[in-house]
Amino acid sequence: MRISRTLWGGNLAMLPHLIGTPYLPNIEGGILFLGNVGEHPYRIEWMMLQLQYSGILNRQKTIVIGDFSNIV
Repeated sequence: MRISRTLWGGNLAMLPHLIGTPYLPNIEGGILFLGNVGEHPYRIEWMMLQLQYSGILNRQKTIVIGDFSNIV
């Protein structure tokens, strides 16, 4: 099976700060990849909720969770 979608994302801590700015890409049906290093679990939950409440997560076809190492 081959899927052709826009791959985007990166550091989870950066994405919520881009909500409401022209720098956050408006991607429908993309593949969102997320990762972060050295965050407290409550901050990871807060950042994921920000993405959920803003509708970003619902607009993606797939969400790929990468490395969340050194959780404090």
